[in-house]
Amino acid sequence: MALMLALRKQYVSERTEDLNRSAVDRSHAHQEAVTDFDQRHKEAVAQEARLDAVERRFTDLYVKAAEQLGSEKAPVRLAGMYALERLASDNVAQRQMIVNVLCSYLRMPFSGPFEARTYQLDRRPELRSKAGIKHKPSPMNSTSAEVPGSREELEVRLVAQDIIWKHLQPFKTPDEHHKRGTEPNPHFWEDLDIDLAGAQLVGFGLNRCRLNYADFTGAVFHELASFEHAEFRDDAFFDGSLFLDRADFSRAKFERRAWFHSAAFRGTFHFFWVEAHNVNFALSDFQDGAWFSSAKLGLDPGFNFASFGGEVDFKTANIQGSFHMQDVKVYNLGSQYRRMFWPSPYRLVVHDDDPTLGHLEWSAERTLN
Repeated sequence: MALMLALRKQYVSERTEDLNRSAVDRSHAHQEAVTDFDQRHKEAVAQEARLDAVERRFTDLYVKAAEQLGSEKAPVRLAGMYALERLASDNVAQRQMIVNVLCSYLRMPFSGPFEARTYQLDRRPELRSKAGIKHKPSPMNSTSAEVPGSREELEVRLVAQDIIWKHLQPFKTPDEHHKRGTEPNPHFWEDLDIDLAGAQLVGFGLNRCRLNYADFTGAVFHELASFEHAEFRDDAFFDGSLFLDRADFSRAKFERRAWFHSAAFRGTFHFFWVEAHNVNFALSDFQDGAWFSSAKLGLDPGFNFASFGGEVDFKTANIQGSFHMQDVKVYNLGSQYRRMFWPSPYRLVVHDDDPTLGHLEWSAERTLN
């Protein structure tokens, strides 16, 4: 009996010890859990505070830079441009917003300094109506008179254009002009859209740039407009745009629509080796040479009601389907000797009453040069 009591006492003692140890373990575990929760909560609060501080700082810097753009002093506006560039470089999520601000600035009215001359363009409204195409007017008739501060404003605008250009290049520019770069550009801003509809652009370029959507509807390009090797991954609209000098799109790539409805080209137009899937030049006017050699123009490229006043070259242009060239007009035939290579099966017919004018006519025979 005594032995049994001793064993029972020992069992109770051990069991009590186990229960106490378990309670202590649970207490420690609970305390550790509470401590861990408190730590994570403190870290979350601290992180949120840091993010709030970053956002507040960004907002403060952004507002200050935006206010600088409205200054009457050009150096202050320049400082605002560079401040926005730094903000975009440091804040990936805000880059599109900052590019939108730069584009908005470039869309603001600008009167020069440009060479004092008036550009006249007959847009043939009766043909536009016949084609059923609504043309958004662009400032094609403009006499440029220099106003005070315009040269300083031009410098500010050139900086804005340069910021857009250099940050949309995925690769560093190679030494050879005709080649693409291969070394990644560490300052590249990816997946951006630009809206420069109606803007006055001077020496504007997107050569070797990669972007998504682009809208240049009604824009006016002063001096060379350079788009060589540009990649448009979404729609690109140049409807009603005016190019006052050479427009170079050589080796550009358009993955979706490339529309030039009612565009006007006062200088030569280069579309060599372009890759496009849906191009349309309806009602466009090519005053000087227009070259489409070796271009891939996609499905049924449209040139209805277009007009040509210089050399034309569709030689080796590749398409899927057929060219649409209803009521295409040709002028200045007697002004100079030039070669014309029209896409088959179209041929040039010179007007009997005016040998300087002509039009295209569908022919079962291959076009002669």
